[in-house]
Amino acid sequence: MKAIACVSNNWGIGFNNNLLFNMKEDMLHFKENTIHKVCVMGYNTFKGLPNSKPLPNRINIVLTSKHRNLQDVIVCASLNDLFRELNNFPTDDIYVIGGEKVYNTLLPYCNEAIITKVNIEKEADTYFKNLDKLKNWEVVEKKTLNQYSTIVKYENKYPLNIPKFDKNQDINNEFLKS
Repeated sequence: MKAIACVSNNWGIGFNNNLLFNMKEDMLHFKENTIHKVCVMGYNTFKGLPNSKPLPNRINIVLTSKHRNLQDVIVCASLNDLFRELNNFPTDDIYVIGGEKVYNTLLPYCNEAIITKVNIEKEADTYFKNLDKLKNWEVVEKKTLNQYSTIVKYENKYPLNIPKFDKNQDINNEFLKS
């Protein structure tokens, strides 16, 4: 499983339920990585998509315990539901796309993070964990996107496996209340 995000200098990802940056090059990079893949997101991220519609040509999974009647997406209300669903897909085809709570919950299960780092500081109220300060994450590749941005690929040296369990078995984790 992979995380993909665009962050500011201080690892900010959003402000007032909006992305901090809307760069054409980064949006194209995001699309190239996630097209025909599985995108896992929280409800606020889903509502922030254009017209609050699922990303086209992708399997959209929304984590929410409150909004169960979303159209054309798979809704998971708990980690149990999510992991059961993710067991149906190849791990390398799964992308975590936000927001902050979803990233924080699923980052330990990600073996890779693809981060567009924008060399600008902007006011933010949601953040991605600073991978440069986490011991088990290391930079494996850097590529210039534009004069302000670099795409940095990180690798998790010790990712957790997505649990595989029977229908009746539960994981002892409570999930998001959004």
